[in-house]
Amino acid sequence: HPLLGMPIIGPTPLWKGEINLESNRYLEDHRLAAERLFPAAGYIEILLAAGRSVHGEVPIEIVDTAILEAMFIGNGDEIVIFTTWDVDTNMCRIFSHVRDSGEGEWTLRAHSIVRPCQTKKPARYVFKKSQKGQKKIPLSALYDVDEVQDFVNYGPAFKTVTDMWMTDSRTSAKIKMTEGIADDFDKHVAHPALIDGCLQITDPRMTLDAISKERSAEDPTYLPVGARSIRLFRPVPEDIYVHSEQLDPEKSGEAQSGFLVTDSKGDPVMQVIGLQNRRLPGKKENPQGEGGSASTVIEEIVPIKLPTAPLKSSKVEGLWLVLSDD
Repeated sequence: HPLLGMPIIGPTPLWKGEINLESNRYLEDHRLAAERLFPAAGYIEILLAAGRSVHGEVPIEIVDTAILEAMFIGNGDEIVIFTTWDVDTNMCRIFSHVRDSGEGEWTLRAHSIVRPCQTKKPARYVFKKSQKGQKKIPLSALYDVDEVQDFVNYGPAFKTVTDMWMTDSRTSAKIKMTEGIADDFDKHVAHPALIDGCLQITDPRMTLDAISKERSAEDPTYLPVGARSIRLFRPVPEDIYVHSEQLDPEKSGEAQSGFLVTDSKGDPVMQVIGLQNRRLPGKKENPQGEGGSASTVIEEIVPIKLPTAPLKSSKVEGLWLVLSDD
């Protein structure tokens, strides 16, 4: 697998992979300011691929997903990815370190409970482009920034949204495979560039009110940091529709949302519930961050302590993921 890597023979499921900008060229096109940021959708792909490796080609659910620390990819970096599976708890953990960077410093990047999905697939949903109160939105609302500005920005491989529509409470988009990801698209369960397109429209700025205002350098940036449930019913095809609901993040600094992904005929292929976006301050709120790298700003602003004991799956469906800044 391009991201999960190869299985390692042992008493529990283990995988080792390598990521670099030479073998994974499309990752050059996902940036925070000018730095290449490994996308949250990349961790989702690794977890789903691990689930299908263990459980077979069945619907997979990943529960209580947490992205614990952002991973930046520098020029020439060879990043080793090590994914572990606890057979007692179904907890899957993703670790990384930069090859030749020193002895044994492994960083836990993400973890989730991974199991066969027992939830019934949602009903077929055929999107109608002409609906009352719905407006077609120019793609400049998504792709109006570049690496000179301190926002998440995208090169051609990640500009997967081809059409977008909004109402006062809902955003829908058509998403298609780009030329930059075509060569190894079929090796993935849910290609990160396509799922990142889904995440792009869940950004709290993607509302009719917000996009009516000119973007300011002082605006905050939001990054996905977790989800209550991600359900994959079958591999994500190259041509999809996504439908997202969002909540107002103004009071909490965080936003919970969710989305449904269907194929071009309306058959659901993925459902995400309780997606959590974490707000990073703009320059006005974080003046000490000016002049620093994007990675330094994230490390200073989004510290998340790791649990001292393995997380256990709750018997109550819909357990909220709680992240603390303490």
